[in-house]
Amino acid sequence: MPGSLAFYSFFCMKHKTRYKLNGVLEMLVLSRHKDESIVIGDDIEINVVEVRGGKVRLGITAPKETPVHRREIYDAIQREKRIKAAQVY
Repeated sequence: MPGSLAFYSFFCMKHKTRYKLNGVLEMLVLSRHKDESIVIGDDIEINVVEVRGGKVRLGITAPKETPVHRREIYDAIQREKRIKAAQVY
C-alpha cells in the first residue's frame, strides 16, 4: 500500500542501483533533486543544496567527531600519514 513503511522499503530496495567498483566493492547510486536529502546511519544527513551546470553543492550534517572531507583532501591526509609513518622506521 503506497504511503506505508513496508511499501516505501520495498520501493527503495527495488529501485536503488548498485555499481561494482574494482569488481568487489559496491556503490549505492541514488538520484536526488534540490532540497532533497539522504540519510546515512542515524546521524549523518546529506542535502542537495544547489545544482548549477556540472556542479552540485551538498550540505552535510554529521557529528563533530565524524571527519568530513572532499576526496582530494582525504587522499592528501592519508598520504601525509603514510609519509610520517614511514619516517618513524
